[in-house]
Amino acid sequence: MSAQTPAAGRILLVAVHPDDNTGRPESPAIVTGVNDDGTVNVTVFGNNQLPPGQLWSVPVYADRAAAEELLAEQLGNVRDRKADDGTVVKATLHDVTRWVPVAYWPTIAPATPAEEPTEDEPIVDKTPAGKSTKDKAPAKA
Repeated sequence: MSAQTPAAGRILLVAVHPDDNTGRPESPAIVTGVNDDGTVNVTVFGNNQLPPGQLWSVPVYADRAAAEELLAEQLGNVRDRKADDGTVVKATLHDVTRWVPVAYWPTIAPATPAEEPTEDEPIVDKTPAGKSTKDKAPAKA
């Protein structure tokens, strides 16, 4: 399932239906407990006016793509629905998220190393002339 280890207090993302979350397909969640089978209990913070919600026994996947594989397997279990005008709307992965909770680790961009001067670049003191980095700001009268 996941290479990282879930623990209380860790942050995950939970797949949610965008209609329930102001258009966003995921919400952050805090792990509140880890079960013996590796699933987690989470408190989900939606991008809406609703209070946080709890989900129990949620499987954790390495990333969204892995979580969507499980959702795709469950798609056949979700019925198509009728729109207000009577047309049939095919079920989507988003519809599955209303019945099958899945969580996954957020993608973390690699850190950008601080730029360091090369051997050809001199280290320049950018402190204004006549000032020291230890000088205090002038006292207000």
